[in-house]
Amino acid sequence: KNFEFVRMDAIVADLLTYHPLIFDIYGFCGLALMTEYFPHGDLEMMAVPDHHDYEEMHEKSANGVVSYNEFTPEEKLDAAIAMAESLAVLHGYKNGVIVHDDVQLSQFLYNEDMSVLKLNDFNRAEFMLYDEASGKYCKYKNGAGGGTWRAQEEYNDYALNEKIDVFSYGNNVFSVLTGTWPFYGSPNADKEWTDKDIKHMLADGEVAVVDQRWKDEGPIEKGLVEVIERCWVADAEHRASIFEICEMLWKVREEVKTKGENA
Repeated sequence: KNFEFVRMDAIVADLLTYHPLIFDIYGFCGLALMTEYFPHGDLEMMAVPDHHDYEEMHEKSANGVVSYNEFTPEEKLDAAIAMAESLAVLHGYKNGVIVHDDVQLSQFLYNEDMSVLKLNDFNRAEFMLYDEASGKYCKYKNGAGGGTWRAQEEYNDYALNEKIDVFSYGNNVFSVLTGTWPFYGSPNADKEWTDKDIKHMLADGEVAVVDQRWKDEGPIEKGLVEVIERCWVADAEHRASIFEICEMLWKVREEVKTKGENA
């Protein structure tokens, strides 16, 4: 099993290592990959740097939204774009859709000079099969999903496609925007949600709440909230594609650039 995970990681990395948003692989043997060095840790360490007191967070939020990481709005937008564009490399692969199947903040790493955010860890990747008769990709199954960052269809063991990556990507953008995890506490702030609570809610089609006051903070924050909402659509058929998400983010970037030039 471990060998198959490493083999899949190496296969996908080898196919996509040409792209600047995918980590560089130099070799593979047995249970080991030789890759470029990432000295800064993963995006999770920067986006959600601390475990917070949830009651205190709810009290603070009464006076307005609070970002619990040190990213500027521009850095948040840059990270969101890099993550979306790297997933688009997989979903738009010339020989057929590749599903990452495990999108989390920890899968994204800054290169040595922190100029590029790269996607790695393809050990759960899925090459989707194409049915020429129907002209559609064939969905696949994984068994009931683990963790608390997956889409509704994963927890219900439904047939899957690349839209599962989009849902989980929405979680990443939420954390980059806010500095917290989705479902960071109950509405009454009297407890933390347990993993079991969250899995049940997600399986039932519930999603975390995005504080709409973020939209009043500026065009970047507004755009990121709208992206999260399009990612978190419970029905995968109506969920945005990663290409639609890229288009949304590029429009936000262009809006910010135009306003800066006209200021």
